[in-house]
Amino acid sequence: GFSKAETETMLGAGIQAVDAIMVPSSVRGLNRGVEKAISGVQSVPYSNAQKDIAALHTGSNSMKQFSEAFGVDIKQKDRTPEDVERIAEDYLDSVIAAPEDHVAVPYTGSSLLKQDESTLTQEQKDDVAKLKALIVELEEVHKEIEGVRGIGRPPVIRNQDKREKVQKAINEQDLKMTSLDYRVRMSDGKELNLDDPLHYVEATGIDLVTARAQVDSGLRHREAIEIEEKRTEDLKNLVFELLISTDFTTAERALVAKAAGKFSVTSDANGRLKVVNISANNRHNVAIVSSADAAFVIQKLREGLPLKQAFFEGMQENADRNVAINKALNKNGWQKFDQVPR
Repeated sequence: GFSKAETETMLGAGIQAVDAIMVPSSVRGLNRGVEKAISGVQSVPYSNAQKDIAALHTGSNSMKQFSEAFGVDIKQKDRTPEDVERIAEDYLDSVIAAPEDHVAVPYTGSSLLKQDESTLTQEQKDDVAKLKALIVELEEVHKEIEGVRGIGRPPVIRNQDKREKVQKAINEQDLKMTSLDYRVRMSDGKELNLDDPLHYVEATGIDLVTARAQVDSGLRHREAIEIEEKRTEDLKNLVFELLISTDFTTAERALVAKAAGKFSVTSDANGRLKVVNISANNRHNVAIVSSADAAFVIQKLREGLPLKQAFFEGMQENADRNVAINKALNKNGWQKFDQVPR
């Protein structure tokens, strides 16, 4: 199978597949209210949130993890469950209003040109200045070309070598500023060289498109936009679904949203997951995309695990469940399952 990064981003991420996503949405638990029962497969661990709400008064792991995850937002006077509710609600509202502030997204040189300078590092500011200077230089070269255009005649191209040189410099500067890595390493450890017979045979379609993106800033910019849109939409939609669910406390919803914007997973050939950070320089997608995914993570929080460990163990348990679903579907074929109200 293919991961979401491989099927839904332009270049793909080279991330190995997680079988957990290859099941019907109704079986995954995306449709709240009805769960299709499959013999021998664990149910989604939904539970009434009132018990954990009550635990706020005596202290719960969710409260402990909340205080650690949202420490910068908790003031000295914030001591009550009502304060936690307010802080968590403010966070969830913020994710819906501006999800790009709560999940890292890729950037390119051209996108940094449009950013508020106060948000850039000093190195980025220096790079932006270099890119702007090259753009101005290219504009001057174009003016020189336009200046020798005769009335009713095609332009006389002069300084063509200079224009190509400046255009190449602009692309190289933009590539240097781009957060995603477009180098293609082959089995011999060297970068892709199509004049090398071994590389020519080994190169995949993704390899060729990635290599093309090294000299095409438009491809790089479009991929960055696709990944940003995918991450932000998935995070925002997750929060909407968490708010609709009555199975979680507000603090738990905020914790899951925080984890979803920070962590993702990759899988090995045996379906064992590894937690990875979502960052501007990788192509990992948001891994928690439904209340069913969230339920497994929150169950682990309620068992007393730290947030990152709860994320990992919850996602692994969910992946194992979905592999079992896949096996049941493959063994028994698509069939009508008894619907069990939840």
